Amino acid sequence: MLQNQNVQFIDKYLKSQITNYLKNINEFNMEIDLGSISDSKHVFNTKIDKSIYDSILNRFLNEKKYRYKKNLSHLIYYSGDLRLYIDKNQLHGIPKCIKTNYLSSNFVKINKHCCDLKVRFIKTIPTNSAEFPCSDYYDCIVERNTISLNYDNMFYLNFSELSNEIETYYEIKILMSKSIKTKKINVVKSLTNTIKKIISLQGIDLNKIDLTLSSRDIY
Repeated sequence: MLQNQNVQFIDKYLKSQITNYLKNINEFNMEIDLGSISDSKHVFNTKIDKSIYDSILNRFLNEKKYRYKKNLSHLIYYSGDLRLYIDKNQLHGIPKCIKTNYLSSNFVKINKHCCDLKVRFIKTIPTNSAEFPCSDYYDCIVERNTISLNYDNMFYLNFSELSNEIETYYEIKILMSKSIKTKKINVVKSLTNTIKKIISLQGIDLNKIDLTLSSRDIY
């Protein structure tokens, strides 16, 4: 069966984004979030319904096509564009402070019955933890527990449970690797197949999706 134009668009779009990333791999990072965006707001909501989260996570775990799996646990303090990470698996570890510059972002709206995609390029800058505000002035604190699946050092498929003072919620994110050694065609094929599988696992027929691409700034 021939793919419809929207499925072909996913292939071409992700290929263009990966090409851009690989040309500038030492300059910035590339990440893809699942979530949804309001038509009237420039805010992308990365919270995933738990039933959808569990379904996608269980399928990828059961397939065991990843190279390796890591369980990560952090306390993350937020203050503006600064993040202070405390690794809960290392009792005496040194906190890491990261400044994030958001360079560009756009999103692909799949349809109203499926999670949308946000693709963005960011620059992360390790920063002296002394620059992070004292406990009375940070914005919020989040506990994040992540199952990270490494796919041949091309990208990481991260499933995270996050908790703050108000709620517990779930996120799915793809982080492109900084140590890609394989050919671009292999990266494109693996990533596009992963994205399509995530869409299909939400009960969406790939040949009936209705895509919209937006390059407006979203956060």
